[in-house]
Amino acid sequence: MKARSLRFGLSACVVGLAVAGLVAGCGDDTGGTGGGGQGGAPPDGLCHQDPLACDEGTTCGFDDEDGASMSCLPAGAGKAGDTCKNVAGKPECGEGLVCLQLKGSDQGACTKFCDGEGDCSGSNECAQVATDGGRKFFACAKL
Repeated sequence: MKARSLRFGLSACVVGLAVAGLVAGCGDDTGGTGGGGQGGAPPDGLCHQDPLACDEGTTCGFDDEDGASMSCLPAGAGKAGDTCKNVAGKPECGEGLVCLQLKGSDQGACTKFCDGEGDCSGSNECAQVATDGGRKFFACAKL
């Protein structure tokens, strides 16, 4: 897989939310809150390792303000290309999507997680994204 790297910091707006209280409680014995396939959900805090493994109706979202922890969370309504903001524990983007919001930006865009060439459409490329919190994952981005 040929992918480029993109570094961004999360600009999260958390308004008095108890993040742990927002996570849905339907995980398997590995602690994940979603994810199917053969191995079940990725453990809470680690879905960035396989963001496409989250169950139907969920997406791999940010648990905290700096992107150090990502879990399968209930998906928002945003579709690919929609504007969004990163809010810890409450993804605005739909299933299989992530809000790419560059540090210092007021808003981002919902974009697809990817795992290789050919996963992205148009002028987007599958790029490795790194958060301020040290998590890395692949998402479609214009480079």
